[in-house]
Amino acid sequence: MYEKQEMENAMLKIVKCKCDSQKSPLGIDNPRPDFSWQMQSEERNVMQIGYRILVIKKETEEVTVWDSGWVDSDAGIAVAY
Repeated sequence: MYEKQEMENAMLKIVKCKCDSQKSPLGIDNPRPDFSWQMQSEERNVMQIGYRILVIKKETEEVTVWDSGWVDSDAGIAVAY
């Protein structure tokens, strides 16, 4: 798993991304893994208001396997597939 939150001069970063509590999972047998992440910002009082998770095939980075769509939520721990 890798982080693809690359924005020039971003004040917000998504860090410590995990899948089934693993930093770099390979060959997960769980058909419904969960995702977790943390936000990092130099600003104070920054809060998450939603998220969108894209699962892609690493080989091509173009084929979307799953798209959560936009979810209004402050959750960032154990978010279900």
